[in-house]
Amino acid sequence: MKQSIAVAAALLLLQGGALHGSELRFAADGRPAELRFGADGENRVDAAKPGNGFVAKVFTGAGTAEIRLDSVVLRDDTLIASGPRNSPRLTFALTQNDRYVAVSLKRVEGLPAASLAAVHFDVVTTGTDVRVIPLDFMTRVDRRDRTLQVQFNHL
Repeated sequence: MKQSIAVAAALLLLQGGALHGSELRFAADGRPAELRFGADGENRVDAAKPGNGFVAKVFTGAGTAEIRLDSVVLRDDTLIASGPRNSPRLTFALTQNDRYVAVSLKRVEGLPAASLAAVHFDVVTTGTDVRVIPLDFMTRVDRRDRTLQVQFNHL
C-alpha cells in the first residue's frame, strides 16, 4: 500500500463582487450537499443530481477499478475523504474564503504503489456562474454545462 504526500489543488470560484464567508459541505454518502458563497448565499449544488463527489480510479493491470470515497469528514480546515473500511484515504487542506473554496490534496493513504491512481471529484451546480480553476500542474479541471470536474492525477 502506498502512503504519500501530494500537492495538487483546485479552486471553486464564484464570479462577481465581494461576499463574506463560503462553505462546502457533504451529505452522509460523501456526495456534495452544499456549496455556498457568502454567509447567506444560496446553495449552488443541484440537490436532485449533486454529482459523485470523490472517486478513486486505480489501474489494476487488466482495467480500472473505481472506488467511491463515500465518507467525507470536515474538521476545521481539513477535509478527509475515505472509501469502505477507511481505505483509500485522502486528506485535503480546505480554504473557504469570501469568493472561493480551495481544495488542496495533502496526503494519500491506502492506494497500491504502482497503480497510476487518480482521484476524481465532480459536483453539479445549479447554474453556470461557478467556475473551477487548477492551482497547479498536477490538477486537471473541466466544466461541462453545470458539472464541475477536478482530477488529482499521478497519485
